[in-house]
Amino acid sequence: MNKRILICLCSSLVFTSFAQKKEETPNHAPLNWYLNDPKADGIYGVGAERAYELLNAAGKKPKQVIVAVIDSGVETDHPDLKDVIWVNEDEIPGNGIDDDKNGYIDDVHGWSFLGGATEDINNEASELSRMYRNESAYFNGKSASSISDSDKTRYETYLKLKKSFEDDLKSSQQQLASMKAFDSYVQNVKTASNGEFSKKTSADYTPISEQEKRIQNRLKALLIAVPASTLESEIHHAMESVEGSIKMSTVNADSIRAIVVGDRPNDLTDILSPLHPRRKPCRCRSDSTSKPR
Repeated sequence: MNKRILICLCSSLVFTSFAQKKEETPNHAPLNWYLNDPKADGIYGVGAERAYELLNAAGKKPKQVIVAVIDSGVETDHPDLKDVIWVNEDEIPGNGIDDDKNGYIDDVHGWSFLGGATEDINNEASELSRMYRNESAYFNGKSASSISDSDKTRYETYLKLKKSFEDDLKSSQQQLASMKAFDSYVQNVKTASNGEFSKKTSADYTPISEQEKRIQNRLKALLIAVPASTLESEIHHAMESVEGSIKMSTVNADSIRAIVVGDRPNDLTDILSPLHPRRKPCRCRSDSTSKPR
């Protein structure tokens, strides 16, 4: 289960209702539900099976498409990717040499821009928080009345950044509070059921508050997609993700990046830093193809 999806489900406490196919019931959703098509199957998946059918239809000619992954990781040895993953043919794998002289060593499948010589950055600050931190430092101690005419436009932009940052931080904090409420509910169910959390123990549990009643109802839908045995760990992973996001929004993330990665985020010409002459090739973390576009 994608943690981002779980975060949205938990934080909003609202699930989209949709009609199941007549022959299916909420307790009999297929294991590959996420591949189904909302319109054809009545299940809110991504429609991957339908996409494959269209690609394999008679008369359809495939076209090569190169996709640069610039956010989440990618499994280069995944069965669906290993035979079609982008390969930098100008690079010789594993020889420790920048064969194509593009500034990246052994970038056979791309490059991890959040990887250092000995570790990776698991949580990164958003661009919004970085911009807010930089502008806050610039306007520290200044008020609207003391701003020079040349800085007035920049100051107005800063105020908008400040509001967006505070709204975003508040939203993340609310998401975290909601996920903690979900986790608390799971623990209460386990306490009342000799340590067992399942569809049945959740349904049999007597909620102690209106919030728990809402959570119990939402879980009836969520437990279709996520096995009860793994829900607790999924919630914890999601909580860690949001907690990391909140933490990185309130610290100087660029200073951490300078130590681990060794680059200068604000300098687009910076490819490699003398601090870390060999950062990481693309494997399964935050990656992008290394060829300039």
